[in-house]
Amino acid sequence: MSCVSVSAWAEVRFSEVASALGAAWLEGQFQQQKTIVGLPLPLISSGRFYVQDNQLRWLTEKPMQSELQFSSQGISQWQKGEKVWQMTAQQQPVIATISQLMLAMMAGQWSTLDQAFQVQAFEQGEGGCWSLVVVSKDPVLSHVVQQLDVAGCERVTDIALHEVSGNVTALNLSALAQGEQ
Repeated sequence: MSCVSVSAWAEVRFSEVASALGAAWLEGQFQQQKTIVGLPLPLISSGRFYVQDNQLRWLTEKPMQSELQFSSQGISQWQKGEKVWQMTAQQQPVIATISQLMLAMMAGQWSTLDQAFQVQAFEQGEGGCWSLVVVSKDPVLSHVVQQLDVAGCERVTDIALHEVSGNVTALNLSALAQGEQ
């Protein structure tokens, strides 16, 4: 199977998924399941997310309230309105890369994704639905991320991040709303 760049895939497929990508803002709900090697049960959480002004706010509501903020400067964690943790791009380049890729994935910034991933597999389903497997081509990222599985119809609705360690984070996005400034 030959690999193609994300931008080459995007040129072919962009018109079908553009309604959910590249909007000035995007918000919705998420269900997250983290399967960790060695733990008998997955960790499950849910909440809301917001993408605007080149920032992703990830608000976990269950099982406990917490907020992660992803931006080009790095990642920070907030609890009860106070910053409890922060990792900047200068402190840890892989954290900055993950932050930028999370934002790009949610905002549909294909040029950013193209720098880090190649499409390994693409499947067109019924009703305009599709699924995509991308693998890392970024040397720093490839030490952490093995592959991403992305699926959707009009919008990206499912993302599975497969780590080199064997851990898997599966996200289901729903109740999506988007718009212009």
